[in-house]
Amino acid sequence: MSLKKLSVGIVDLEVAESKNKGVLTLDDKLVYTVKEVAGMIHTNTTYVYQLINAGLLPAMKLGSYKIRKEALMNFLQQSEGKDLTNPYHVTSL
Repeated sequence: MSLKKLSVGIVDLEVAESKNKGVLTLDDKLVYTVKEVAGMIHTNTTYVYQLINAGLLPAMKLGSYKIRKEALMNFLQQSEGKDLTNPYHVTSL
């Protein structure tokens, strides 16, 4: 399986091309659910909602809350070296 770049508006996606049928599939999601984010950062959904409500993790509502992949990556980079135990009172480690 080979990877190719696919431009969709302002977003570049990497897609995998099946050698057998030439079918393109998305290699990665653009948005995640709160439950998916909770699993990725090894916490629970209540804590993810606290991060959103505290303004630390940008989200959008598309039926239910969704977090863009880019927003999650930015949040993780900006949060490095910080104690986020209480999202309303973030301190340095």
